[in-house]
Amino acid sequence: MVDRRWSSATLGWVPQSSFTHAGLVLTPLRAWAHNVPRYYVQNFGNPASHPDSNDYAVFAQDTARLTPHFSFSLGARYDLQTFATMGMVNNPLWAPAGKMPSRETNFAPRLGIGYAIGNDRPIMVRAGPGIFYTRIPQIYESAVMNGNGLRNTFLSLDNADYYQRQVFPSYPKAAINCPRGPTSCTLPDAWKQYATTEISAFLRTSRLRERSREA
Repeated sequence: MVDRRWSSATLGWVPQSSFTHAGLVLTPLRAWAHNVPRYYVQNFGNPASHPDSNDYAVFAQDTARLTPHFSFSLGARYDLQTFATMGMVNNPLWAPAGKMPSRETNFAPRLGIGYAIGNDRPIMVRAGPGIFYTRIPQIYESAVMNGNGLRNTFLSLDNADYYQRQVFPSYPKAAINCPRGPTSCTLPDAWKQYATTEISAFLRTSRLRERSREA
């Protein structure tokens, strides 16, 4: 199981594989019963972020009736999403960190056909392919802001490691007391040997286009 904290405010238990503690092999169930977690994770830094993006779109379409029963539609749409650079910090060790993808060629053509079956009360059948571009939710922008590998640090301890076990906090105590809520908390220097970081970034090959076919 893992004892996971966010600025010592969020606590969770997740079953993990068996491990040895004080000469005994503890299964996940036994470890849970004795309040002996395998891992301890506590986040340090500032979890607050302020994502800011703008969406722009232009759409045009026209339909031509070629016969009393057959129609043809042709259209196009252009989408553009921009992101504010405030709060974005680049990591020199990982170039994609702290950057949002910017694509200015989101041109999406679409076409469709329609056929009316019957004369008095016709049944209309439509079909057509199109290209669509999805927008990036701001929660992803927030993850890129916080997950640049520089802003936040994680204290990670493994109870199966002899040396880390000596400083492993007993449940439900925290290793370092931090204010509750979305406030900044700094990892003390004495604990930095157990610190890890995480990076959330978009790959340069990220594609936001989704092909869709209506029928």
